[in-house]
Amino acid sequence: MSSDKTEETLTEKLTQQEREALLEFLKTNRFPVALPSMRYLRLMYWAFCSEQSKTELAKNILATRIKESFAQINEAMEEYAALAGVGVEDIKASAIVESMSKTKVPEFSTDKWEKTGAGIWVRK
Repeated sequence: MSSDKTEETLTEKLTQQEREALLEFLKTNRFPVALPSMRYLRLMYWAFCSEQSKTELAKNILATRIKESFAQINEAMEEYAALAGVGVEDIKASAIVESMSKTKVPEFSTDKWEKTGAGIWVRK
């Protein structure tokens, strides 16, 4: 994780072992993004004109957009938490557990977690 002041902190809902598994996952995770053909073509043009690879340019665009949307993301988490009747930390933990379980990270087990009817992961 970068030293950027707006970087997310790890939720307190995770155990130390789960945090370590998450940090390893974040280091190695690949995020494949499929673009419509014409958008991909525009990315090729932009990358060429910027003298960057398509991958580097797309990574920078996405990172900038996420950083610029920091307040909007926080607001979305607060609204989702209010609707689900839980705290923002529960939403953060749920997002992490959901993502880690879908990608089947071997060091991360959902054995100690269960999904509620509202789709929120909580510790058993």
